[in-house]
Amino acid sequence: MLLADGGLELLLKFLVLQQADVEIEEQSSTLNDIIFKGADGSDLLIATSRPELIPACVALYVHPDDERYQRLVGKTAVVPLFNYAVPIKTSPYVDISFGTGLMMVCTWGDNDDVQKWKEDHLDTRVVFDEHGRLNELAGQFAGLNMKDGRKAILAALKEIGQLIKSAPLQHNVGVHERCGHTVEFKQSPQWFIKVLGHKDEYLARGAELAWFPPHMKVRFDDWVGGLKWDWCISRQRYYGVPFPVWYCAACNEPFIAPREILPVDPTQTPPPAGGKCAKCGGETFVGEPDVMDTWMTSSLTPLINSRWAFGDPLHDKIYPMDIRVQAFEIIRTWLFYTVAKSHHHTNTLPWRHVMISGWGLDEKGKKMSKRLGNFVDPMDVINKYSADALRYWSAGATLGNDLRYSERDVSDGKRLMTKLWNAIRFVTTYLIDEQGERLALRPGEPTVVDRWIRSRFAQTVKYATQCLDQYEYSLALKSVERFFFAEFCDNYLEIVKDRFWNPARFTPGHIDAARHTLFAIGYGIIKLFAPFIPYLTEDIYQRVFKPYGGPVSVHVDAWPEADENAIDARAEDLGKLLVAILTGARRWKTEQAVHQGHPLAELLVTCPPKLQAELEPVLEDLRAAARSDKIGFADGGTVPTEVEGVMLAMVLGEKKPKA
Repeated sequence: MLLADGGLELLLKFLVLQQADVEIEEQSSTLNDIIFKGADGSDLLIATSRPELIPACVALYVHPDDERYQRLVGKTAVVPLFNYAVPIKTSPYVDISFGTGLMMVCTWGDNDDVQKWKEDHLDTRVVFDEHGRLNELAGQFAGLNMKDGRKAILAALKEIGQLIKSAPLQHNVGVHERCGHTVEFKQSPQWFIKVLGHKDEYLARGAELAWFPPHMKVRFDDWVGGLKWDWCISRQRYYGVPFPVWYCAACNEPFIAPREILPVDPTQTPPPAGGKCAKCGGETFVGEPDVMDTWMTSSLTPLINSRWAFGDPLHDKIYPMDIRVQAFEIIRTWLFYTVAKSHHHTNTLPWRHVMISGWGLDEKGKKMSKRLGNFVDPMDVINKYSADALRYWSAGATLGNDLRYSERDVSDGKRLMTKLWNAIRFVTTYLIDEQGERLALRPGEPTVVDRWIRSRFAQTVKYATQCLDQYEYSLALKSVERFFFAEFCDNYLEIVKDRFWNPARFTPGHIDAARHTLFAIGYGIIKLFAPFIPYLTEDIYQRVFKPYGGPVSVHVDAWPEADENAIDARAEDLGKLLVAILTGARRWKTEQAVHQGHPLAELLVTCPPKLQAELEPVLEDLRAAARSDKIGFADGGTVPTEVEGVMLAMVLGEKKPKA
């Protein structure tokens, strides 16, 4: 069992750990050359970074091929300061090149010590107590903590001439993954689940899962392949799920609670009346004081939610579940243990898909944590920018990657919300008459521009849906946002509003088509943004779109489907050209240092005759969007602006722009 001190000068009891709780950290220490004595009084030099464990030494080991020490194998050595004999043994796992090649094995310094102790049936000398202090086996050093004990033992060895040298050492040390304290091994009774014998089964289950992103499967495989311990599921805490077990006071035989009395706390409730020990017949019992590891119960989440233990028909309907969403650092705990429990209980996976996210980092790129105090209080952000703006920031993380917090990104979310509100409010003005009554929505006669925006919307829906099917939510959001700003707001709304401002220039069918398109695309945009900014989209939906007969909420409405019939390559080509021409006109105005609303007296487009014929249907839309009094084609002669192979010539108007 692995333990970590709880800090506070080691006055707290040690905490039971599992392999997943331990991280490897490089630390500075010293490598100390210390003299043990052979049975014949000869000097045996060992190198150790843990002199405080010398009173826990139970054997010395050499590599079986190390010719320097063949004469010692099978003999004994005397431990310095404590003057007791330990055997000298061989192991192929001794590193000949490390230190002197003579290895001290203690109970217990590391995993290698545990392995040799178990395989070779070595003695057990536990030299520190549950408070992290050396005990009576340490003799004169009893009562010291591990750090002070190390200093005192080195000083004593130096005094008797058995410390030859101490050299600086950088080495890997196991630390608790949360508090960062060094961990130690200590023997005590615990509850375990055997997992080491099932590695191949777990790897096979991992291969059955659909991983998003796929490379995260490597972390699962590496963890399973590197398992060295069974799963310790008991904890010595004041809270947690109790083990429903009592022990016979006479012979310590366990008595497990019958299923029908579960749940039960054995420290508060005696066993059922008439319960007797199956081994000795005793009738006095003591309740198990330990509680279960957190992961022991959380790994049952899919089984608990499906009411598997109760034989509920719900289990067959929803299990295995569809997806587990979690961060990458608990692949080794929550994900692995859930897979293991489901495998053993139901011989299935707990879910089909796994979506792995990264961490939220602070602005300096460090993981946010309460321990470091570098977290951003979400309520402060929500109060300043709204929950939707915070969700917008969090949705910016590429799947599987960390996301650095940026207040600017949250502010961008607020900007998007403001733009969405204003855009839909603008759309609404063309859906009602002067009395505030809803106007009829008729397909009308769509122009090239209408077909272009419908085609671009269908393409956006198609791509965003593909992204979400792969759980690439950030890519989906970016595509929707790009369509909304660059195509719908910056261009389509600017182009189409002239149909309502100057209806005499357009046919009624064109005006109907514009109104119908504004409604359809506006509603579609609200649906696309709904998973990312749910509150604002719901508010807009209730105000604008629900009165047209929609469901109770936008969040129960169907996700938009990409209308393949709406995809129009020719309309998209013309739309792209139209946008390029508008961009050229806007750029020219900027160069002339005038406001974009300033009118043009005339806009002349120079292009081949064939392209003139193709642009003819969008000429009026182009004139309106460019704020030009006149528009036409020319053969050249004026210094032009070139965009997309088209030459533009423009003349500023004299009148002021419209308000």
